[in-house]
Amino acid sequence: MLARFSLSFALVIALSPNVAHAKKKLKAKRAEVQQVQARSAPAAKPSETAYAPNDLAMSLDDDPRPAYGQDLIAGKSNGSMRMLVQARYRSTFVRESGLSSSSIVAEQQKGTLQNNDGFDIQRAFLRYVASPTKQIDAKFLVDFAELKHNNVSQSFKLAYVESHITKRLQIDFGLLKRTYSLLELLPIAQHELADLGPTDDFIKNQGYAGRDIGAVIRYQPLPMRRMMTVSVGAYRGDIDEGFDASPLKLLGVRIEARPVKHLRLGANAVWRPYANVEMQKTVDDNTGGIGYQKNVTKRKGAAAGTDVTLTYQHLEVRGELLLGQRTDPIQPLNGSQGSFWSAWLLVSPKIPVGKWLLVPAAKAEILDTDALNSGGRRRVLSGVLGVMPASGLRIIADVTHTWTDVALTSMQSVPWTSGASKIYVPEPSATSVTLQSQLVF
Repeated sequence: MLARFSLSFALVIALSPNVAHAKKKLKAKRAEVQQVQARSAPAAKPSETAYAPNDLAMSLDDDPRPAYGQDLIAGKSNGSMRMLVQARYRSTFVRESGLSSSSIVAEQQKGTLQNNDGFDIQRAFLRYVASPTKQIDAKFLVDFAELKHNNVSQSFKLAYVESHITKRLQIDFGLLKRTYSLLELLPIAQHELADLGPTDDFIKNQGYAGRDIGAVIRYQPLPMRRMMTVSVGAYRGDIDEGFDASPLKLLGVRIEARPVKHLRLGANAVWRPYANVEMQKTVDDNTGGIGYQKNVTKRKGAAAGTDVTLTYQHLEVRGELLLGQRTDPIQPLNGSQGSFWSAWLLVSPKIPVGKWLLVPAAKAEILDTDALNSGGRRRVLSGVLGVMPASGLRIIADVTHTWTDVALTSMQSVPWTSGASKIYVPEPSATSVTLQSQLVF
């Protein structure tokens, strides 16, 4: 036994150099094959996305590709989860000359404008995306910051399914974005400013933009698919009672085109063919009896808009023009339906400084909430200095000044009033300064 063991040990010693040499030879051969395969493989096409592909904020809000008319290609994954946190400090300075001579009203005006001042968690997104098959994508988004703001119904942002029927045809259904206005269609995580502005608030209040439950059909008709995307949607339309439901409560259409490399064009329209009604409690002044009657909460109406985006190297310019009918339930004094228009322009260069990225931006905006009469305009000018020291981290300093027409009513009610006791006061001109940090992980 000892002799056999000695013989085996001697053979191993003798052959070990040859074995090691053979292993080195095999490893070198494999490396050579991999290099040949890498040279023969086709080069990957550059991303058509308007933003840097390594920016973690890309997928935090709704997918930006539909707003830019790009291909919607499904993948297959078990699911991925991401979060976004926006923390900020804001201070608002009210122009004293615009305040009411009544001390009570002046206090209400200041309270309305300064309601969001101080430290705050502006957004706390949790987003989950999964592709169980190559034809199906599912997206879910919740904002925990809305719970802190006592907006429980607004905390549920997205929950929808993308069904890729063919390479050109896609159907989305669930809680998703309406196809109106670039302000809402682009991801909030990519927005350069601290806020979207008064136009965004106004068109959501009118029931034209924002998130809604419904279905959207997207089709790319041209031979080069990315050159045009047509989206047609039908939505729930902010109904309050089931008896008021209709599959045509709110209809929207959007066409996105990319005629040349750096230019993207968009046109959209939305139509509310029926008024919204709900049951509201009434009390008889004489008998004190309680009853219910139908009241209009939103009138029927329509709105349209067009937008343009120019992206060249490190510069991006976006602009939009919107106009439409107001859906407020109260008729104007002259009996006609009110109308509005808005225009805004944003310029944002991206400047690499070493490993950092500077993202300054400037935006000019005009919102006329009563186009048929004078005294309904807000004019806004914003300047932002942003810096991205690392992927997923953005820090901005935003200065925004708003000029308002005399006696223009604020879109927000006085904070300490609610329900049937809501009070709206004239909005004076003001300047707000915001410091905000955004982290995506």
